[in-house]
Amino acid sequence: VRERGIERMEQWVINVICVLFAFLGFGLIYGLSVLAAPLLSKTYGTLDLGQQCEFASRVHSCVHGIVVPLGVFVCLAKCDLWPWNNEKESFIRNDCEPIQGLTRAALLSDPAAGVFGIVIGYFAFDLVLCLYYQYDMWQVFAVHHVLGIAPFLVTCFICENLPLLLGGGILVELANPTMNWEWWLEITNRKETTVYCVVKHVSYCMWVLWRVTLPCYLVYGLCRYAIPEHGGGGCFLMSYLTGIIIFVFCIAVFTMVMTVSLLKFHGCIKEVDHVTEPRSSQDMSLQDTFSGLRESLNVLAWERRIATSPTAKQRMQTTVRKIQRAATTIGLLADLDQEKLEDDDIPVSYTHLRAHETPEHLVCRLLLEKKKKKTATNSKTTNIVITTML
Repeated sequence: VRERGIERMEQWVINVICVLFAFLGFGLIYGLSVLAAPLLSKTYGTLDLGQQCEFASRVHSCVHGIVVPLGVFVCLAKCDLWPWNNEKESFIRNDCEPIQGLTRAALLSDPAAGVFGIVIGYFAFDLVLCLYYQYDMWQVFAVHHVLGIAPFLVTCFICENLPLLLGGGILVELANPTMNWEWWLEITNRKETTVYCVVKHVSYCMWVLWRVTLPCYLVYGLCRYAIPEHGGGGCFLMSYLTGIIIFVFCIAVFTMVMTVSLLKFHGCIKEVDHVTEPRSSQDMSLQDTFSGLRESLNVLAWERRIATSPTAKQRMQTTVRKIQRAATTIGLLADLDQEKLEDDDIPVSYTHLRAHETPEHLVCRLLLEKKKKKTATNSKTTNIVITTML
């Protein structure tokens, strides 16, 4: 019992060392990315803080997507866990020391040992970045990282389980380098280049291979071999749940994001200019305010047409142009009929004129009416005088 306790403590210490090593290693990569990026790329300086953080995060994501899958391949070969040799046996086996780094001998004899500890360190460090910087969709990434850590914590510190399922599941990270490269070309406005076209199609193919085909096969092996053999509880439950959730996530993202993006790139789907998003109470108030502004603009346009005084007409025209420029700035004149604003010959009814009459208009109208009466009186007097003379 004492020897078993010492062996168990040794396993814990080795896995903790692997996790800390990975956490510090990815932190170092992140720091070097932040320091080197401004020197290597002028575009980096134009990004905001969230995008700069995301860039550095994607750099160590690329490193993780290359180093860890290579270690998984080496360890699966050491343990002879290739499904084509014995499919059922590969899916139900629970022992593979190199991939879990459970003994000092395994860790010292194979540089790729302790891969699962490295995975834990990567997800832990990236989770810290997500929670600290809270860049775009950070909640989704946080949930993804927690689910990603859980089964590897179980297999490294509680009980070994299903190394082929977990090792194969982490191979989905092979799609990261091309996906991150595509993201970089997008934020640097290089969508029209040949390089972007090639990278986008390669990234899509990598998704098909590693994030669609591979998860489908792993879920097939899980349902056909692992669950009937080991049951649905105990140490295996977290591995089951994570495997199924990753499968659903990959298929959903591939269908609704990757495929739609590729179709838009080829012009098969037209992009919508304005996407309706949930608005806060402040946004709704602002939107309603400018909706009223747009209606007022239409009213002022009508009043400008019916104004009889040249000075009033010019003043209204200036006001219309000012409001039009302000509304155009926030993009609220998409459905405003510009032709009606420029057309001064549209007749309006006297009722419409009186309904939209302002105090200034009233003063102008009364002055004009007074002037007309005075002119009419003078004209009548002149006619009488002329008639008398004749």
